[in-house]
Formats: sequence, structure tokens, C-alpha cells
Amino acid sequence: MFVKYAMVFSWIAPGVDFPKHRLAAIDVLAGRNPYVGANYLGFNYPLLTAWIYVFLAWVPESWAERVWDLTNAFYTVASLFVVARFCRPSLPTRTSDDPFALVRSWIVRHWGSFSALILAFFAPVFLEIHDGNIEPLNLFLLTILCAALLRNAQALAGIVLAVLCLVKILPVFFVPVLLVSRKWRTIATWGGAMALYGAVLFATGWWRWEWFLYTRTLPNVGFRYVVESNSLVRIVRDYLAPNLLATKPMYDRWATAISLSLSAAFAVVLWLGRNRARESWRDGIAFASLTVVLVTPLLEYQHLIWSFPAYLFLLADWAERRSGGRTFALGAVLWCGVVAARYVSDLGGRSVVNPLHVATLLVLGLWGVSAIRLVASARVREAILLRDRPGPK
Repeated sequence: MFVKYAMVFSWIAPGVDFPKHRLAAIDVLAGRNPYVGANYLGFNYPLLTAWIYVFLAWVPESWAERVWDLTNAFYTVASLFVVARFCRPSLPTRTSDDPFALVRSWIVRHWGSFSALILAFFAPVFLEIHDGNIEPLNLFLLTILCAALLRNAQALAGIVLAVLCLVKILPVFFVPVLLVSRKWRTIATWGGAMALYGAVLFATGWWRWEWFLYTRTLPNVGFRYVVESNSLVRIVRDYLAPNLLATKPMYDRWATAISLSLSAAFAVVLWLGRNRARESWRDGIAFASLTVVLVTPLLEYQHLIWSFPAYLFLLADWAERRSGGRTFALGAVLWCGVVAARYVSDLGGRSVVNPLHVATLLVLGLWGVSAIRLVASARVREAILLRDRPGPK
């Protein structure tokens, strides 16, 4: 399936995000606002993405899309390299009461091959290439962020986090986790990078374009692309209140209410689980990555790539015996459902419930499991861990 979608069909299917980024690159080089005219509501990314892909303006149009596809393929292969080389779990101490000791050891020892398997299984990874989306860049940056934090390269993590925030905005949810985890150097580097970028915006006058994005573009994106969205507000509209949310003002109010509610819940859970997050930043990052997916009013399936840290750490935590068997089994079942929903959707036909909406609800379930894991007291976690292990013979 990976070869079919990522390596073959990507050259046939048009790149969804390619035209808007090439037009934006041409506009910024010409000194024009990239958020108006033909690109209004189409290019709905922060200005930095136009500069990242500025090379598309220098390539003839007949070749530019091939360059876009090759760039996406490069980001995906580079992501695999980062995960395989720098995100390897540590080998747990073998004990006589662990029936999965050989499996854990095999995963760690063959992590390079296993990385390829878990990336190929994670449907958003190859569908993002097939659809010609910008998400391969985000996947690459996410994997570098995880690797940098795992290797305690805090300055690099701060720079990468700043780029993520300037490409997608919502990764700011990672910042409170790093604050609670006392990653001071990462926070300082992130703040410095953001301040430097802000200074560039004000010095060049580009801040006016960014202001247009936040005040005129983003508030209109959710309802404009409601048909393509699988967000929670879309699910509420389709199944609970189709008439109530048929108009843009009411739809926007509900979208804001859901986003604010999830953000508030995120803050409360992170505060209650601050001791756990301080002990293990991985749990906090996993929780934040799932929050990033759910708070947006425009959620397409390939956007689930932002939950990749939660997906990666679920397996790594089990391999290192940081989580119990039941926690891992529940998470694995939910993730399998998220992936299977996409394949069911590709089969076509009519169904009572959109499979991609089911995928969103399963992500919500993963978010709940992650929240419980973060908030649970040390005594409860130890009880769960002991319950998951077999008793003495």
C-alpha cells in the first residue's frame, strides 16, 4: 500500500497543496500579499511556509510539481531515517516475570526495520504523499523534535519547535508541556527564535500579511472547507445538530466552543498531571500531539500526522516497559481502528457513519486514554503495572 499510494499514485494525482504554495512563493518574491487574490482562503498557512517553498517559484511550472513530489518523498524518507537512527528505545532489563521479554528485545534490536513497518502502517504517512499535501514537511520536523528531546538536544528542539509553530501554529500546545517538564533551554531557544522571526516581520512590514492571515483568512477557513473536514464540530453538525449548524455564524460559534473546551481540558489535565509530565515529558508530548489534531475546525485525515508522537511513543513505551500491557493493547486497538477507517473509506459505498468521522472519534478516545495516563497518581500507575504483570509462579 505504501508503494502504491506514495511512490506510484503520487506522480499521477495532482498535488493538493502544490499550486497554493507556488503562487504564494511567487507573490512573496514579487512583494505581494500571498493571502489575497486567487490564493484567498487557499493559502492558509503562516508566511514562513511560502519562504520554505520559495524554490518552487524558480522552477519552470512544467517541472515544479515533480519537484514538489520529490521534496515530499525526501521528507518522508528522511523522517524514517530520523526515527530509525535517533528514536530507538533503550533495551529493557530482562526479568523472569516478563513473558514478552523476547519480543521487546527483538523490537529494540531490529528497530531500523521496525521503524519502516510502523511508518508504512501509519496511513497518514503515505496518504499525505499521495495527496500532495504539505504534511511530509511537518512529519519530518516532528520526528526531529522527538529525536532532539530524546537525545536531550534542547537547543535544536527549541529551533524545530519554533519552525513547527510558524508552519502550523497549533504546535504551541507543546510549549506548556515543555514548561512543566522544565526543558528551560528548549523554551528559551524557542522564545528567542520566535522573537527573531517577529523582529523580521516588523522590520520588513510582512507583519501586515500575517495579520491578514489571522484576522481575515483563518476565521473563514473552517466553514469554507466543512465538506472536506472530519473535525469534531463537523461530526456534531452532521449527526447531532444539522439544522442548528447550517449557517456560518453558528458553526463558527460551536467550533470555537469545542476548541476552547478542549484547550481548557488540556490545561487542566496538564496541571493535574504536572508531576507525571515532569517525570516523563513523553507522556505530555503525546497528549499535546493528540490535542493538536482535535482542536482544529478543519481536520482532514492526513492532518493526523500531528499525532505521530503519540503513535511512536505508545510502542516505544511498551518496548521499554514504561507502560502496562493493557494500556498498550487498548492504544494499539484504537490506532488500528484509526488506520482501518481510511481503508474502509477508500472502499466507497454508502454507510450510516462516515469512516473518517469514526477515525476522529477514535483519536478522541486515544486523547482520553492519554489524559488518564497523565493524571493517574503514581500509586494507581504502579497498581496497573503490577496487575498487568503475571504473578509469581
